Amino acid sequence: MLNGLLFLEYAVQVLIIGGLSTLFFDFIHVAFHLCLKSTNSRLRRIGRWHLRHHQFLNTRLKINADLWSDNLIYHAIPEFLIQIIGCLFCLFFFSAGAVLSTIVIETWFFLISVYRKGVDRNHSPAKPMPACPGGLLVTPEYHALHHIFPDRYFGSICRLIDYFLGTGCQIARKKIMLTGAGGALGGAFKLQLEKEGAFVSTPCFGVDYHYDDYEKMIPLLKHTDILVLCHGSKYQFAQQANCDSFIAIIELYKQVKAKALYPAEVWAVGSEIEIQPCFGREKIKDYAQSKRNFAKAARVYFHERDILYRHMIYSRFTSSMGRGFMSADFAAWASLFLIKRGFKYIPVTYTGLAFLNYFRFLLKPSCFILNRKKN
Repeated sequence: MLNGLLFLEYAVQVLIIGGLSTLFFDFIHVAFHLCLKSTNSRLRRIGRWHLRHHQFLNTRLKINADLWSDNLIYHAIPEFLIQIIGCLFCLFFFSAGAVLSTIVIETWFFLISVYRKGVDRNHSPAKPMPACPGGLLVTPEYHALHHIFPDRYFGSICRLIDYFLGTGCQIARKKIMLTGAGGALGGAFKLQLEKEGAFVSTPCFGVDYHYDDYEKMIPLLKHTDILVLCHGSKYQFAQQANCDSFIAIIELYKQVKAKALYPAEVWAVGSEIEIQPCFGREKIKDYAQSKRNFAKAARVYFHERDILYRHMIYSRFTSSMGRGFMSADFAAWASLFLIKRGFKYIPVTYTGLAFLNYFRFLLKPSCFILNRKKN
């Protein structure tokens, strides 16, 4: 029993040391990218060391085998040495044996990378890339996004650096289609997204689409990078506005979206009414049911790999539907704060119900729910 506990403690130390050493490299990694933009020629020269790595695996996810030796000298060896230095700093806090074991493990992975000439789990030629799953750990899809968007997605093993810097989502220069821009939340989102450098188009209900006709949206959807659904209704046509149209537009987007290296992205507005009872308020029962119906489909989208779906769920905010304890501007700002850190489930809440609702999204429901909605 005692030996088992000692081994567990030892293993935990190795994991922590490995995590800290890679986090140490992640900060140096960010510094390399900042050096590239420096006005100081010496710093730019240092930044160009790391640039060789991005030329080895370029923004089209093509490997340039001729640059393998440059990638080894200017990236692989410096990364390995930085991680070893990070491990050595841990001698002040952890046992020497755990530090040595971590160094041995990292040396093993470095030698494998050298043997495979830089082609590894996170550095492979382009192939159809599924959506990144949520979570703390970096997946191959997540790191591939760093090579497509070099100023974002800096995490190497874990995403803590991106949580800290807000670099877990590319928004600048993206083409975003936003519905409901005439509403309080949609209008606030439009301003926030444009501040981030996005190109925002805003189709209007009754002009560009109707509940039984979405054909006019196709030209926009084909070249949209991110679809943001913010429209809705509290009373009239609640089911069509809050559920049926959301599913119809998402499915149309999936069908017509032009092929790209990375999946299409969808953000959709939910509400705490998905989990909260109506407390006898007859006027909002249709609204509540429509939101709950879409939430069932949203849970399917949340686990799909052909799109990256983000579910934004709010406590009541001030809008034409009524007053709340937060403004639409704050709701939009808080949403983007979390989205820029790579989160897929976006709770903006002062009641805490949105956090409870998250556990429902962790469980993958049957796709029959979505198929039934489409039919």
